[in-house]
Amino acid sequence: RRLVIETGSTTCPMYAKGIETMLAIAERHPDTHFVVIYVREAHPGERIGSHETLERKLELASGLSTVHNEHRTVLIDDVDGTAHRALGSLPDMVYVVAPGGMVEFRADWNDLEALEQVLDGGVSSDELNREHFPPAKPSPRVAMTTLLSGGFAALMDFIVSLPRTHGFASQGRPGFRGPHGYRAVSPGPFVSSHERLTQVG
Repeated sequence: RRLVIETGSTTCPMYAKGIETMLAIAERHPDTHFVVIYVREAHPGERIGSHETLERKLELASGLSTVHNEHRTVLIDDVDGTAHRALGSLPDMVYVVAPGGMVEFRADWNDLEALEQVLDGGVSSDELNREHFPPAKPSPRVAMTTLLSGGFAALMDFIVSLPRTHGFASQGRPGFRGPHGYRAVSPGPFVSSHERLTQVG
C-alpha cells in the first residue's frame, strides 16, 4: 500500500495543529497507510525534556492518543535520531511513498491541502516542483496547549526559535527546490532506517 509518513512529537505545534485533518484524510484514503514517526521534541521544556532513553521516548509516544487524540500508527525513532536525520531532521515533515518503495512526494513542512492533492492524483510534476508557502501557523490555543505540555521553557524555546525559523524560510535549504517547498523526488528507493524504529502498542 501507499505510505504517508509524518514526523512529530508531543511539543510540536506544527504537528499538533494538523492531526484532526490528517485523520480525516486517512479516512478518505483507506487504501493508504498513514504513520507518524515520533522524533526528537521540537521544543523541550522542564516537563518534557530531550529524550535520554528509548523507554522515555516510548512513554511519550504512547501518550499521543491521549494528549493529541492521535490514532495513526506511531513509530519511534531511536534516541540518536537515525531515521529522523535520514528524512531531513525537521519536526513536521511529510513523505508519500509508493508501494514499490519510491518516494513520490516530500515536504519540509506538512501542507495538508497539497498532501491531499497528491493523494488524489491532482498535482502535476511541475506543481510538485514549484515552491510552496511557509508552514501554516497553529492557532494560539493549539500552540499554547502543545507548548505548555512541555513546560514554560518549551514555550520560551518556541518564541526564541521564531527568528531562526523565519530566516530558514528565507534562505532555503540545500537539497530542496524551495525553502519550505515540495518537490517530486527523483526515482529511487525510499531511504529508511526502519530497523531503528519501534512501533507503539
